[in-house]
Amino acid sequence: MPSGDRRVAGLLMDALERVADHIELVSTFRSFDGDGDAARQEALRSQGAALAERLASGWRSGPAEMRPTHWFTYHVYYKAPDWLGPAVSTALGIPYVIAEASYAEKRAGGPWAIGHQAAAEAIEQARLVLSPSRDDVAGLQALIPKERIVHLPPFLDAALYRAAGKSAACTASASRARAASIRRCRGSWSRR
Repeated sequence: MPSGDRRVAGLLMDALERVADHIELVSTFRSFDGDGDAARQEALRSQGAALAERLASGWRSGPAEMRPTHWFTYHVYYKAPDWLGPAVSTALGIPYVIAEASYAEKRAGGPWAIGHQAAAEAIEQARLVLSPSRDDVAGLQALIPKERIVHLPPFLDAALYRAAGKSAACTASASRARAASIRRCRGSWSRR
């Protein structure tokens, strides 16, 4: 089942576009290693370093007004560290911001040790970490001061709900019909 990460990332970009002059997705590089494979993590680190250098080099050699003023990364943790943001933001001297970072010391030394260490270093470098889950704050505070952690409550794109409200009568009627078709039978839930 999809985790919803792409949807959340899209919503964050939409929110940033409302307050910034220009938002650009500069890479679709995926650093995820779901198996705890050290060789894969090393390969991802190498690929990320090369890509970060190309990005930073391109911006440094171009017009200053075309360079980013901030680097924003969504979802940094031991299985998916950010191999780009820390390097690019250091090379360009710009602030690095993370939304949804997670750190747990229990992951140190395990099969994701490389990713765990890289995630820790990225979090330590971040000027600001936006945390939608209060459960992550204690782990983050093991690395950075609480003043650099801001709770970002979950949010929705209200436009979707306003559009849905226009046909609320039909939707409500259909929802009641669907809800009525779910019955509890002999101690377990079933669908008719």
